[in-house]
Amino acid sequence: MSSSIEDDESTTGLSSAEPSSTTSMSDPTPSPTTLVIAPSPTKNDLDDDEIFPPMTTPWTAPSRCTWTYDANQLPKSGSDELAAMLDLEPIPGAKSLSCYPESMFDGDHTGVYSPGTCPHGWTTVSLRVDTKENRDDETTTAICCSSEYTLDGNICKRSVSSVLAVPYTYNQTAQTYDAVSDTPTTLYGATIAVYTIRALFKDRDKDALGLKDEDDIPGIEHHGQSLPLGARIGIGVGVGVFVLFVIGAVAFWLIRRERKRTEKKRAHELNSVDNMRHAPAGPGDNFYAAADANHRRDRSGAEPPPAYGAATDSNSMTENDSRLSEDTATRDDEIRALQVKKEAIQRRIEELERSETQSQEDNRQEDNRRN
Repeated sequence: MSSSIEDDESTTGLSSAEPSSTTSMSDPTPSPTTLVIAPSPTKNDLDDDEIFPPMTTPWTAPSRCTWTYDANQLPKSGSDELAAMLDLEPIPGAKSLSCYPESMFDGDHTGVYSPGTCPHGWTTVSLRVDTKENRDDETTTAICCSSEYTLDGNICKRSVSSVLAVPYTYNQTAQTYDAVSDTPTTLYGATIAVYTIRALFKDRDKDALGLKDEDDIPGIEHHGQSLPLGARIGIGVGVGVFVLFVIGAVAFWLIRRERKRTEKKRAHELNSVDNMRHAPAGPGDNFYAAADANHRRDRSGAEPPPAYGAATDSNSMTENDSRLSEDTATRDDEIRALQVKKEAIQRRIEELERSETQSQEDNRQEDNRRN
């Protein structure tokens, strides 16, 4: 029995492992037989201790395949609902589907091979890595769809303008599909589908299967408790960068706070010096004012000189000399005190200027480090 798919754009044969797009209807057709019903799709999570058939040699589909549809559940034309499935080539006594690899439906699983790779003409539409602590124990699952098909759950779908398919009905008693007719029917605007093939392999199987590292293949999904080495390295680098950023931010905040304290202290000291310079001087701070005050006190307490005649008394001369010596000593003491205060003020001004210069130099170095 044979079938065909008519597409508006292109026509491809089963040499690419895709269901035949054109097949001559003049080919001999086998007599109708009972089809083996395919089991339900396999669950996504497989047990590690399960054993699956291997497919180490890439499988190639036959030149002709049969499309089948349920005659009792035919969707309307142009509907997105599934219309036809790639199913059994009705060969008497056949126990596997001719358009799928051998052991496709062994046991309770649908299309699981380990170790294995996608068949010729099929493409990898999804990769899943079940991570383990030991990389050698990690299992990679490749989900395979026939070319130009899109993954939809556990099947691969494709919309076509028309397809030749054989009608079947479900036998409730035997729980099998029976061919209604050996003559194909053309379905227009149909959605066709094939079962997915899952190829499992471990890291140690890559050389034998001719596979490259899955890290170079996009679309990998990692599942498991531990992360792959690349992800762990990335997380470590990210955490390190974050810690350095936090340390830098704290250091920057401390430097700015210390700088503000220094500037506030310097401003306070400059204001104190400025106030000292502009404060009114007291009698003890001004030599000339003090001398004049002393002179006036001495003159106010002494007897006025006689209106006539010069003072020739020796006692009077001695008293005048004594007062002059006292005035001179007072002036000398005040001069020395003022000089000491002047030197102290000058030293303080120089210290403040040096501190200002050092602060400006520190600011320039800090700006250079930031840049």
